[in-house]
Amino acid sequence: KMTGPLRLGAISTALADYAPNLVRVLRLQAPEVELKLVPGTSRELYAAFEADKLDAALLVRPPFDWPKTLVFTPIEHQNILLIQPAGVQDVSDLPFIVYSRDAWGGAACWTALTNLEPMPKILAEMDAVETIAQMVQDGLGQAVLPEWSGGAQRMPNVITAALDAPVRDVGLVTRTRDKDRPVLQLLMTTLQKT
Repeated sequence: KMTGPLRLGAISTALADYAPNLVRVLRLQAPEVELKLVPGTSRELYAAFEADKLDAALLVRPPFDWPKTLVFTPIEHQNILLIQPAGVQDVSDLPFIVYSRDAWGGAACWTALTNLEPMPKILAEMDAVETIAQMVQDGLGQAVLPEWSGGAQRMPNVITAALDAPVRDVGLVTRTRDKDRPVLQLLMTTLQKT
């Protein structure tokens, strides 16, 4: 029987994309599980997971090898896109709003951006994909971002173009010892169907 707390960390895009369905499934199939959703950056969530403050974390694939005691299961492979505001006549003058180069998912975006524009004019840099997308939609600049599931709904007034770049993998980090834990199996099944 599935009971007790489930501490799940999630990056903001994954939280928005997966949390509603996950809450719905847990309410129906595991009503005695107390879900605690913890938002954060991939780096913060990985540190919290390592410190045993989370049972699982939805994050960008870490850029390093981790111990065999941990498992990363990919949930979504996200293409890298150039995103520009719709209705702007000359986008060449628009500065770039940069997905933080220090973020695990930002490195691929930075490489794609500098391949496109070797010396980009930068307006701002942050580890907040949805905020960047909103700023582009508002006409403040352009950006190179991953194509997350809910992005199209949140950005109806942008023009996108796929770039030749490595994908951003978002997945679930769990512990090998927990692979048979029923609530984590339900979590994985739900994420893979969303």
